Amino acid sequence: MAFTAVFSAGCASGMQDDLDPAEAELRALFPEQAGPVLAAEAVLVDPLWVATGRMTTPRAEHTATLLDDGRVLIAGGFLGLDEGMICDPKYSTMPLGSAEIYDPATGAFLAAAPMAAVRGAHTATRLADGRVLVIGGEAGGPGVEIYAPALDAWLPASSPSMSRASHTATLLDDGRVLLAGGRAGSAATESTEIYDPATDTWAPGPPMLGVRAGHQATRLLDGRVLVTGGTFGPAAGAVEIFDPVTATWSAAAPLDGIRWLTATLLLGARRRRARRAPPPCDAA
Repeated sequence: MAFTAVFSAGCASGMQDDLDPAEAELRALFPEQAGPVLAAEAVLVDPLWVATGRMTTPRAEHTATLLDDGRVLIAGGFLGLDEGMICDPKYSTMPLGSAEIYDPATGAFLAAAPMAAVRGAHTATRLADGRVLVIGGEAGGPGVEIYAPALDAWLPASSPSMSRASHTATLLDDGRVLLAGGRAGSAATESTEIYDPATDTWAPGPPMLGVRAGHQATRLLDGRVLVTGGTFGPAAGAVEIFDPVTATWSAAAPLDGIRWLTATLLLGARRRRARRAPPPCDAA
C-alpha cells in the first residue's frame, strides 16, 4: 500500500507527451491548470486510490517519511503559493515549521512537535536507527535537525557546508547519507556531501557529472544510487549513478526528456518513474 499527501499543480505551457496507463491516471487526477492548487487531502493506493483523513494544514513541497512503526511523518512545506511558482524554481512563499503524523490504523493526522526552523523544498531521510534527518530547504538555510519518533522531539545536528533546496538526501547501505545537488541561492550545484550520523559529521563527496535541482535519487538493490531528472542545464535529461564503494559517478542511459519534481519508485529489480512534470518555463 502506498500513501501520498496531495498537492496538485500545473503549468499553462506544460508539455504534452504519450502517456502510459499509469501516467494517464495520474494526469486525470492532477490535470494541468493555469495555477497551483493547495490541498490537505491524502489518498491511499492499494492499488486503487482511496480517500483517507485530511492533513491538519494544507501544504506543498513538504516531506512525507515512513517511520519504523508504520506511521508517516509530514514536515514543513509551503502554506501559501505564488501563481508563478510552476514557472520559477526560485519561489518561496510562507514556509512552514509545523509537522504532523499520519496513523494508517485510524486514518487520522495528528499534530507533532514543530521543527526548529521553517522550511520547504527540503529533504527528510529515515536513518538506520529510525530517526528522521531533515536538511535545508527554502528558508531553512543549511540547518539540519533530526526527528526522534519515540520522543516526538526535534534534535539539533551539524550542518553541511552550504545551504541547499530542491536537493536529494539518500540513505546509503552503510548508514551514511548522500546529499546531492540542489539549489544554492538561485544557482544549481553539482556538489555533494556525505553525512555520518554515527559521528554527526559531514565530509565532501565527489561532484556529480552535471548541475541539477529538483531531481530524484533512488538507492538501487546493489547499494548504488541512481540520479535522474531535475532542471538547470544539460544534466537535466541525463542519468548518473553513484557508487559508494568507489566514491565515483558514472553516466547511464539518458531520459527521453527533461523531468523535474517527479517520483521514482524501485520495483524489485526495475525502476519506474511514476509521474512526469514539465520543466520550469525558463529551464535550459
